[in-house]
Amino acid sequence: MSSGSPGPEFLDRPFLSGWDDPEVVAERLGTALDDAHGSGNSATRIESAACESLADHSGLSGDLQVLTVTLSESGARKEIKLLIKQSMPGEEKAKSSKAFGKHREAYMYSTIGPWLRERARSDCSFIPRAHYAVADPSAGQYSVVTDYYDGSIEAGLFYPKSIHNSSNERRRARDLPPSITRRDVTLEAVRVAARIHGCFLLDGTLLSDERISEHLRMADWIQGNGRESFLASQQMIQNGWRSAKIKHDKGLHDVALKQRFIEVMDASVGQALDFDAFVSKWSGAGAEGDLPFTLVHGDFHPGNLLVPASSVESGNVELVLVDWEAVGVGSGPQDLGQYLISHTDAAEAVDMLGRIASLYRETLVDTVAGTNPSLVGSVPSAESTRREMIYGGLERWVWLFAVMCGMPIPSNYMQYFHDQMYDWMVLNDVTPETIGMPRP
Repeated sequence: MSSGSPGPEFLDRPFLSGWDDPEVVAERLGTALDDAHGSGNSATRIESAACESLADHSGLSGDLQVLTVTLSESGARKEIKLLIKQSMPGEEKAKSSKAFGKHREAYMYSTIGPWLRERARSDCSFIPRAHYAVADPSAGQYSVVTDYYDGSIEAGLFYPKSIHNSSNERRRARDLPPSITRRDVTLEAVRVAARIHGCFLLDGTLLSDERISEHLRMADWIQGNGRESFLASQQMIQNGWRSAKIKHDKGLHDVALKQRFIEVMDASVGQALDFDAFVSKWSGAGAEGDLPFTLVHGDFHPGNLLVPASSVESGNVELVLVDWEAVGVGSGPQDLGQYLISHTDAAEAVDMLGRIASLYRETLVDTVAGTNPSLVGSVPSAESTRREMIYGGLERWVWLFAVMCGMPIPSNYMQYFHDQMYDWMVLNDVTPETIGMPRP
């Protein structure tokens, strides 16, 4: 241990605080509030600002607060609510946030958000509008202010098998609109994913624009750059899985690992360090592989989708995709495979795979035709899309499960995800011989 003087004291970045000060809020949000909520000088219209913690919804996703701003214009007063999402204060939380790259969400909202709105043209209601987004990657801290969806319902509530519902009585007791079914939610999630993926299919901007490319997961790796960081990521999951197996072999593991699960995990994790094989998967990034890259959410599951209050009232399902901390470049169908494994009963999901693959491809083709018609021929077939949902989704979950093996995740959650993955393997006939490498 060094005997020298201690390093400088860690200080939270200023943008994490001051949200109850009208002058600070006016400085940060003035023009954005102008554009979204009327004309005039926002700085002179903000009478008050108050924050309310959403502690029940915070946690791994960051610190969430509702910001209530009272505006005054021409003698009339108007109250608006916004959502503040930012990194947890404190040095240890900042280190964790930096390690997982959570600040990338701020860059997504400040760059890709506007691009997506422009490309989606008439309707981009499936992502929140951001009014403020700032980050300091060196500190691992960020702050984002978006529209607040008061009265919305988390889409994960429509999936009763999910561990998030089965282990939480309050979630199980939540009333859901009878006119919206789980199937409706699943198919709308497919459309949302396809529209996002279609807007950025094989878009070189994701790989080369200095404003965003360095903040997107895998943007360097699929081009054959960043070998050392790739190997570090994959070594981490190898270590996590190895520790889980040691506990299992000693009878100390709280999760009952099935033999086929172990064999498939072993086969996949054993390929994790083959960087050249990873690079060769991709098309359009200097390689001739089978996977066209696009913008991916990276943590696409029902818990990160909201059914807004307007949809609840009308009975016509609409979804809003939130929590973009894992945004990156990758395989579109992989996003949907992760979605199905995360929350859906495996038998139900497999029964729907053909319909899901067809709907995804149809929506993807329509979106690409409107944004870059020359790329329509690059859209994979429905059968290729189906296979990538099966294997890409599972290989993503191999990576996630191995990561969680090294984290303090409750054993009932780990057992649930093990069982979901195992059922997916069995029903889709995934074997040690057919599984590919883990997807970071």
